[in-house]
Amino acid sequence: MTMKCLAKDRNNNGCRNHVVDDTKFCKYHDYMIDYTEEMLEKCVCCSGCNKMRFLGENEKTCEKCRERAKKNQKNTRENIIMCKSEGCKFKKSDENEYCMKHQICLLVKEVTLRNKRLCFNYVRGCREELELDHKYNRCENCLIKDREKDKKRRGEAKVKCELVSENTTEKNCTVCCKACPMEMFYGVNNMVTKTCCMCREDNKKQDANRDKEHRNALARHRVYYNYQKWAKNRNILFAIDKDSFENLIKLPCNYCGIIQESGYNGVDRLNSDRIYELSNCVSCCQMCNYLKRTDTVEIFIKRIEHILTYNNHILGELFPELFSNHTHISYSIYKKRSVRRSIEFHLTESIFNAIIQMDCYICGKSTTNTHINGIDRFDSNCGYLSDNCRACCHSCNFLKNDYNYDEFMQKLLLIYKFTNKLI
Repeated sequence: MTMKCLAKDRNNNGCRNHVVDDTKFCKYHDYMIDYTEEMLEKCVCCSGCNKMRFLGENEKTCEKCRERAKKNQKNTRENIIMCKSEGCKFKKSDENEYCMKHQICLLVKEVTLRNKRLCFNYVRGCREELELDHKYNRCENCLIKDREKDKKRRGEAKVKCELVSENTTEKNCTVCCKACPMEMFYGVNNMVTKTCCMCREDNKKQDANRDKEHRNALARHRVYYNYQKWAKNRNILFAIDKDSFENLIKLPCNYCGIIQESGYNGVDRLNSDRIYELSNCVSCCQMCNYLKRTDTVEIFIKRIEHILTYNNHILGELFPELFSNHTHISYSIYKKRSVRRSIEFHLTESIFNAIIQMDCYICGKSTTNTHINGIDRFDSNCGYLSDNCRACCHSCNFLKNDYNYDEFMQKLLLIYKFTNKLI
């Protein structure tokens, strides 16, 4: 007579199926072959696969179900599209590319596309749109509310400050309105002040900044006369009045759109064969002025597009004809120049010759019968070392100058995007 399977079903009833071959279990419970009698008695229903399994203490699912759950979780995470907001760990909403927490980013983006910016208090519900050149980062209504709140806060702090007794150990600063130890209120000649030492130091910095605009005005004045002097030395007519010049250099750079930290840029002539006049001059930051040199705007932008395309930063066009041929500079001249400029030089002549036979690492120009590449130091702070030297044509070597490679590429990308109105 065929034996019945010793296992129990999910309802803790005996299995009704017959055993298979020489085992004590049916084909559905053959995974229990290695179970001991004690394990069989302690079998419980797995909440994952609904099979009777021997589980560890505090376990509700079998190992097979746990592995499957981990795999499913991993696949789910890989398919989740995260919120576009930088640093956000939530998944995007069904309606757009932001999570529910960062829906405000859509409004910020829309306002930016209209060449405006939101009031700084947009995170607190203000939806006032400001012009890009607005003097403050808050709208007028928010400024009024902040002033009223600040006035009330300082008034309360002033009252508390006046009520301080002689033996008190702390008092309120009338600026930051915080309760500070009395030691922080002793100023010059050990006199007791109304403001804490932290606020007094901050006030000194603010006082120094109040003259910043005056200093910038003087600097713009100097820049104007320096341009006049340079133009005169090069026999170029300078036909821009001082007010027009100062208004021009306060504008964003015509090529990359930035304004330098000093608060003003320089001036670039669109056509270097013409004089300095308003119709021929645009605002230009120092780096763009150096990169463009005397090139036309068209050649300048095409060279940048070529370099960015060659380095796989954009999908643009290549213009190899814009990178001119140059004659070879010998190993000995490179070595003499490095000694004169106090730069390390540890290249053998064979390594030098091997490098210059390679393609230019910036634009891809090859060494030919009519052109031979030179050498550029990838990191301009290091010398001519074998791991720091790259093949580079004369045009690109002149263009990169001593700039950091990543900074150089980022600037070219910024110029390309700005001139093509991608930002």
